[in-house]
Amino acid sequence: GVPYGNGTSCLPTGDSSNCTEDGEGVRDEKQVVYLRGDEGVGFSGTWSISFNGEAGTSLVASADTSDVEYSLMSVSSLGTVNVVLEKTTIGLKTTELWARLEFTRLSGVDPQHYGSLPLVEVHTAGLSGLAASAVHRQCVGAFYPDHSFAEHLIEINGDPGVDVDF
Repeated sequence: GVPYGNGTSCLPTGDSSNCTEDGEGVRDEKQVVYLRGDEGVGFSGTWSISFNGEAGTSLVASADTSDVEYSLMSVSSLGTVNVVLEKTTIGLKTTELWARLEFTRLSGVDPQHYGSLPLVEVHTAGLSGLAASAVHRQCVGAFYPDHSFAEHLIEINGDPGVDVDF
């Protein structure tokens, strides 16, 4: 990392070494949320994660893995998400936090996560002493190669000889 930097140099890269594919070419989307407090002080208060404009439940600065999982379960547009959380602290304050999110698919659980997903958003207005926050795509999700969804197919009917402007 860079001393007194914004923390983004500490985030994993989005290269394919961070991705795992199943035997059919499907790859889970992975994203990392990063929060860093003021140098030598840390941060405190509350924050939240949202997806597609819908926020999860409020999280305390000292949140653990189960807290983040519970918060994300309250977002109806999310299916299953595996969470790995790491953090460092000074006393009661969090100095750095990494929440690694892997969007997975479980049979019978909707919605299913396939392909590249929108980045989650982090809302930090309730935190004091926060120096930096970032969301990074660690692995772009992928669906079956050469698969077309019904909603991706467009059918245009009419006379091809007619000059029509769109």
